[in-house]
Amino acid sequence: MALTLNKIKKLLYKNIRLELFLKITSTLIAMLILYTLYKRGVLAIAFINGEPVSMIEVANIVSDNGGYKNAVDKLIAQKVIEYEAKKRNIIVKKEEIDQEILAMEIKAIENGRTLAELLKENDQTLGDLEKNVKLRITVYKILSQNIEVSEVEIDNFIYENNELYKDSEREKIREEVKKLLISNKINEIYPNWIKTVSAKTDIEYFIKF
Repeated sequence: MALTLNKIKKLLYKNIRLELFLKITSTLIAMLILYTLYKRGVLAIAFINGEPVSMIEVANIVSDNGGYKNAVDKLIAQKVIEYEAKKRNIIVKKEEIDQEILAMEIKAIENGRTLAELLKENDQTLGDLEKNVKLRITVYKILSQNIEVSEVEIDNFIYENNELYKDSEREKIREEVKKLLISNKINEIYPNWIKTVSAKTDIEYFIKF
């Protein structure tokens, strides 16, 4: 029996409806699976050297301004840093974190504020601050190994900022300035460093944003 134009149109329409139905159904099923896994905290959006980065971890650091993409990038950078520290047997002790937070508290009080007020203004908790400080110390320990600060650089900095250090002890000044200059150099090289080590790291994305 010959197919008429109308029959062909009906068959095509039927096939299109079936294809659309299957596509919608498969999408809904996939969404349901993803949601279920997400609620259980076992869904990985990426794997870094075989270690999963879960959706729960991402959700915990999502900010209103940054969004999911920024959160994923931040979390992956954090995992890469932790991996690089592990390779070098670098450990950050709780005492080191507490010491830096205490220094921040003292600095805040000197400026007529409290650390708690600053955290609230930035919508952060003490736990968030501890994680950030630990990460910063970790990066410092990794990158400072290849950074040198000369005595001349220290002398020049003290001379240029004499008013800030005139009442401080000489040795204490020089140690503080050295750490500050190292931190400044780390800030300069960090973007290229994290980009380079990330490129060399085995990162497999399961979900793209």
